[in-house]
Order: sequence, then structure tokens, then C-alpha cells
Amino acid sequence: MNYDTTSNFNAIYKELYLSHRVTKIAHGMGFSTTRQLYNTLEGKAMLSTKAVTAMVKNFNINPTFLFTGAGAIFLGKLF
Repeated sequence: MNYDTTSNFNAIYKELYLSHRVTKIAHGMGFSTTRQLYNTLEGKAMLSTKAVTAMVKNFNINPTFLFTGAGAIFLGKLF
């Protein structure tokens, strides 16, 4: 298991980026700018509860993967 949330979030981002534009990912997480997304990817900012909740709701992200690195990235199919 990988308890490094930044590393796990980067893995999630790479998967989302395959089918979504950066702006859509940022807005889907509740961010108003892509800079907020990049700061989180770079480890300069922490993920908020609001962003985690939005990722689960809007992108079917598995929160267990985000926090522990265990299991599948997605809970189900994207859209």
C-alpha cells in the first residue's frame, strides 16, 4: 500500500487526463483555477474534503485508492 496521497492523486490525475481536459478535471474537483489543481499535483497544497468528495461524485474515484493506494482507481465506469 502507498499512503502517499500526493503520489496516489497523481496516478488518478494521469488516468483522468486520458479522457478529460485539465480544466474539466479542475472544475470537477471544485477548483476555480487549474493552478489549484497543479499545486495539489506538485504537493504544494493538500486536497480538501470538498475536492475529494467532488472527485468521488464526478469521476467515480475510489477514495480507498486515493488514501491507501489499494484497489482500483475507479469505483465504476466513467460516464
